[in-house]
Amino acid sequence: MVEDASAERWGGLKAVRAVDRATRRVGVDRSLWADWGVAANVAGLVEEALAVLSGLGVEIVDVSLPELDLALPASLAISLSEAAHHHRERLRRGAARYLPATRIMIETGALVTAEDVRLAQAVRSQLRTSLVRVFARTGIGALASPTLPAIAPQAALMSRELTGKAGEDSLASALRMLSPANVTGLPAVSVPCGLADGQPVGLHLMGPAFSDAGLLSLAHAYELASPWHALVPLRGLPAPSANAWVSSPPRGPAPAP
Repeated sequence: MVEDASAERWGGLKAVRAVDRATRRVGVDRSLWADWGVAANVAGLVEEALAVLSGLGVEIVDVSLPELDLALPASLAISLSEAAHHHRERLRRGAARYLPATRIMIETGALVTAEDVRLAQAVRSQLRTSLVRVFARTGIGALASPTLPAIAPQAALMSRELTGKAGEDSLASALRMLSPANVTGLPAVSVPCGLADGQPVGLHLMGPAFSDAGLLSLAHAYELASPWHALVPLRGLPAPSANAWVSSPPRGPAPAP
């Protein structure tokens, strides 16, 4: 039953049984990956993860969702306007205490008009309706994509333009990939699916409303069939000695008398 060699090695039938029936069809829109600036090494690892899922009996289905490009501007209009409102009084009292880039981002929200927010809310509603229809029409239980377009860039080299061009060091690309789930409120999960240049790459799975359990089952099945979730640095640390807290006591609540 298990066709994929890695699945047989790491999880076997246990991983196959972990896949919920509702998520045995997974949609992928690879045409968006190029538009979103997904790096070749990241795309390759996600393809390998999809192959593992396929080996677990999951059917990978090609879908087309060009409307997801509307998620970023809608998300920014809503979130920046809300941030500007929330921080208005704090900025008035102590703008100098904000990091310059953070302050500029928040202040940008003051330029978002009520009409912009109304349009963004309409786009949010339309995107949610469109995704519901895609899930129903294709029978897929999840949409798969890279979590981020590339490995974490160096802060000094990252472009911070919120609506800038796609690229491996672009904040806009990262926001564009995560905005569909954020703006629609649909459940999503990310699981590690490999290493690129020594840094982790994530597989992002988004599903219909209230499909949280199915998504977690799918993510768990993938983890059972792959080794990446075990590569957690903290698991390799030596156990603390009995005197570990002598010079630096833990900062927690005082024990009850």
